[in-house]
Amino acid sequence: MPTPQHADRFAPFPFPTPAFVYQEDRLLESLRRLEPLRANPKCRVLYSIKSCSLPDVLEFLSTRVDGFSASSLFEARLAREILDRNGAGKRGVHLTCPAFPEREAAELGRYVDHINFNSLEQWLRDRARKHERPIRCGLRVNPKLSFVKDERYNPCRRYSKLGIPIEQLVDAIETRPDTLDGISGIHVHTNCE
Repeated sequence: MPTPQHADRFAPFPFPTPAFVYQEDRLLESLRRLEPLRANPKCRVLYSIKSCSLPDVLEFLSTRVDGFSASSLFEARLAREILDRNGAGKRGVHLTCPAFPEREAAELGRYVDHINFNSLEQWLRDRARKHERPIRCGLRVNPKLSFVKDERYNPCRRYSKLGIPIEQLVDAIETRPDTLDGISGIHVHTNCE
């Protein structure tokens, strides 16, 4: 039985269930909290499709965020279709995933504006590729520093495959600085709760 303070969340639905219901007012409230970040010209607010990929939600958000963060070809394609359909095509699609099959690389190049590579090998393999659209490239770095209490959700835990270990990146900078030619940024993922 829901507690009184949460009774509105469990009110009877006026339509058949099961159904996925999202509340625009709650989405708007979350977006309002991000407005100070969006006001800074150096910040971009991206919605991570991984959390909810319902097209109606993405349509609603498409003109209210600076773009979408995708973690697969499917998500990148969906994001680009929605942004283009809503006249928000100049907003970005950023891809960050541990790996993607070589056969998907060319198609990804049609949808994304930014790719964060998970390893130096992945970056070096893709660096010479010609994509259909200009793509900015970054590296996902594992700083081996996290404050997540539950190790299951710690992207920096021991033996993590999420990002280039910080010491490997430092070694590349010191011994082969040209390895990073073409890299325009880094992605640091330290929290996933």
